[in-house]
Amino acid sequence: MATTAGPTMNGGKRETESDLAQLWQEAVEEYEKKTKTSLRMSPFKSLEDVMRGTEGMQNKFKDFRNDQGKVDKVRTAFKNNLWLIQKVVNTVQMVGNAASAFPPAMPASLIFSAFGQVMQTFGQMSADYDKVMGFFDFTTRFLDRLSIIQDKTPDLPQFKRCVVRVFSSMLVICSVAQNISRKSE
Repeated sequence: MATTAGPTMNGGKRETESDLAQLWQEAVEEYEKKTKTSLRMSPFKSLEDVMRGTEGMQNKFKDFRNDQGKVDKVRTAFKNNLWLIQKVVNTVQMVGNAASAFPPAMPASLIFSAFGQVMQTFGQMSADYDKVMGFFDFTTRFLDRLSIIQDKTPDLPQFKRCVVRVFSSMLVICSVAQNISRKSE
């Protein structure tokens, strides 16, 4: 597949936009058209630029998730001890359920039931964040492997279509990660 972008001058150097960078730009345009959201990204000239851009998004998400504040420290402590907390909650809930035949025990049962639900939700959110981080790791590996063929991409519409779809899907997941970050701030 030949590059269609012409050479440009960059600090006295001649550059051409690589085929894969061009496919990335097409994916950005497709994403913006579908979501009606502008990514406001500078055009990438090479796959290395794309990799640096996604690494930047990954680092922002990591910084959001691990801001080392009080909430982060409490969250980490809860996460590391979630199994123990859940075990205690389950035990107390069983005792509360057994004692719920007696009216004074009912509020305790409700409180521990609610706490159990909060802990379950917390575990699910943490797992979702882990999935986002796993996605960023996958993206880095994928782009690294794709860079091997950067100057040897096949001139096939099917290849181009598949790569644009993968890039577009990656952008959608990146936008989900950004939305998570924004909503949680």
